[in-house]
Parts: sequence; C-alpha cells; structure tokens
Amino acid sequence: MSDLTLYHASPSRSSVALWMLEEVGQPYDIKLLRLSAGDNMKPDYLAINPMGKVPALKHRDTVITELAAICTYLADEFPQKKLNVPVGTPKRGVYLKWLWCLSEVAVLRSGLPRTCGDRSRRPAQGRSATRDAWLR
Repeated sequence: MSDLTLYHASPSRSSVALWMLEEVGQPYDIKLLRLSAGDNMKPDYLAINPMGKVPALKHRDTVITELAAICTYLADEFPQKKLNVPVGTPKRGVYLKWLWCLSEVAVLRSGLPRTCGDRSRRPAQGRSATRDAWLR
C-alpha cells in the first residue's frame, strides 16, 4: 500500500490529479468512485471528503481536496520534480494564479461560467493568451 491514495472518478477533474501523480513519479493507489452509483455520497467517502466532491488525495494522514490544491500540494511536496515555483520566489504569485485558473479547464469544457481571466475572450483566444502570458 502506498502513502498516496487518489479518490478518482472518470471522467472528472480527478483525471488531472491522476496526471499530476504520474508527473511526480511516486507510487500511488487509486480508489475508483462511480458517481452514477452515488459512491461519492456514501459514508466511507464522506469520511474522506464531507462535501462529496472528487478528487480527493490522501497522503499519509493528510487529506487534500479541490483540484488546484491537490496539484499545488503535490508540486510542493515533491520539489525534486521541479513542477512548482518555490515559496519566496518573486514569480510564485503568478505561478499560483495560473495554476488555479488553469485547473478550471473542466469548467470551461462543461459550459459553466469561468471564474478567472478575461471573460470577454472566446475560448480559442483564451487558450493562446493564457499560454503567451505564462511564457512572459
């Protein structure tokens, strides 16, 4: 049994957390939840995340929920992979802004309203503008 366990439902935002686990290269376990069967609202899972949302990540005795928080946690917890901008670095704020904004890709694809960035851009323009801004 691994120190890392991802509570995952597919398709969902938890696929990004799964990708992030692959990037950090640490062993992990997956607990697959069937949203259609209401697994996320059963007592066993509600003990992990009382909100019943996926993904959730358990690392030893720590539980992290919300996709951007999971990605931030993994990048900070495994700095040897250089997936983050370290605390105290001047560009940390910009890094966090884009990390949290880009974690909303699933929201964009679902047609729900965006909560970050310039709402006046169309998605195709937004993607290029986001990439260009990140590279500045």
